[in-house]
Amino acid sequence: MFKKVMVPLDGSKLAEFVIPYVKMIADACEAAQVVFTRVIEPIVIPAVSPEYFSADVYTQMEAQAKQEGPHALVVELD
Repeated sequence: MFKKVMVPLDGSKLAEFVIPYVKMIADACEAAQVVFTRVIEPIVIPAVSPEYFSADVYTQMEAQAKQEGPHALVVELD
């Protein structure tokens, strides 16, 4: 019926209560994949001249994004 099921999570323990039911729903929908996504606050960068941020600030922002890792997990179902 469906190819994918998307499950948005916000990082709270309450949101994780849905996880035990995801496989049951995916199986019932004959989904091949379950995609877990994490809701995050957007990064706001003011629209100003490039000189506003130094190269060090951009490097720190990039390192932080890499450390946090991907915000989606794709699970292939058998």
